[in-house]
Amino acid sequence: DKWAGWKNHRLQVQVNATHMWSRILSGVINDGLIFSAATIHSSATRQEMTDRINANRGAYNVYLRRANGSDSLITRPISTADFAAPGASVGTGRLQRLDMRFGEDGLQNNEVPFVPTWSWNSTLYYGFKNLGVQLQYNYTGAQYSEFFNLKNETADGGLGRLPAFSTFDASLQYHFGPGKKGRWQAMDIFISGKNLGNQLFRAGRLHRNESGIMVGGFRMITIGVSCKI
Repeated sequence: DKWAGWKNHRLQVQVNATHMWSRILSGVINDGLIFSAATIHSSATRQEMTDRINANRGAYNVYLRRANGSDSLITRPISTADFAAPGASVGTGRLQRLDMRFGEDGLQNNEVPFVPTWSWNSTLYYGFKNLGVQLQYNYTGAQYSEFFNLKNETADGGLGRLPAFSTFDASLQYHFGPGKKGRWQAMDIFISGKNLGNQLFRAGRLHRNESGIMVGGFRMITIGVSCKI
């Protein structure tokens, strides 16, 4: 048989892909943290928020802090000067709170936070007799971390879009049969590597502006032996 020589070879290919389309359809969200004293806006986030709020003023209710400590709704265009200075308290006359209105008369294209549009992983496995080799590629698309859908990142790392990232993994395994004189029934020796490119990426944001970035990545190599006695 011309295929007899291939009986010890095994090849497997697996691909899993997920596409998620998300939109906030309706409702009003009050965001009291986006102008918080703990949020250190960069020049890019101040400009992005100013431009987007002024371009669709009817979708946002913007409040300033009064001298008596209460919030005052304003209808005028805002400017980057309305933001509190980095590291300073919001204070009187500075932006304090933001209401976002979603739906037909408001924001219609904002995405749900932490929902990447695309994510997938693909695996290639090759085995020959007792030897097995596996390669894996993982991808997670870009995703927003709050309802305003900030594209830029604040200076403290607490707000902003999380960029897409990908990682490569690999593993090698060899299976031994029963040992001499019945000392063991089966034994496997393996080595596996996670994130072989040692890519660091923004995996998430912890408690928004209170804890900054949750970092993912770092290469990890594992060597082990599994023995059945």
